[in-house]
Formats: sequence, C-alpha cells, structure tokens
Amino acid sequence: MDTMENQDKSKFNDQLRERTIQMAAKLYWLLKDRKVSWIIRPGVTQIIRSSSSGAANFRAATRVRSDAEYFAKICIVVEERIETLF
Repeated sequence: MDTMENQDKSKFNDQLRERTIQMAAKLYWLLKDRKVSWIIRPGVTQIIRSSSSGAANFRAATRVRSDAEYFAKICIVVEERIETLF
C-alpha cells in the first residue's frame, strides 16, 4: 500500500472509532435511567449492548494482521450498527 492509502485508511479508522464510541456512549446515557415498562426493557438493554459491541469490534479491527481480517471485523461492526438501528 502506498502512503496515501495508509493515510486514508488511518483517517477512516480515526473517524469511525470516534463515531462508534460516541454512539455507544450517547445511547447508554440516554437510555440507562429511562423508566420503561418491563416489556420494552430487554430491547433497551439490547440497544446498549449492540452499540457498545460495534465500538469494541471496531477497536479489534484496528489491530488485525491482514486486510481480509480487517474487512471481516468491519463487517461485524456494520452488522451491529444495523441491529442497533433496527
């Protein structure tokens, strides 16, 4: 990979890292003290879990040994984001 590609990947990683952490933190603080019915509570808990899981998987993606492993980890991050939004 040339230097420009490394810089682009590094910038992408920095931006996505920040966004995944912010999303998990915002959802946690927004939902942690909400008084919701016992029917909705498991869904709220799952939202917090899937949002923080996306951030953790992204952190793992930045520590991989190959491009294929990076892509696989990023796919998990995307899946967790989709689950959170759903």
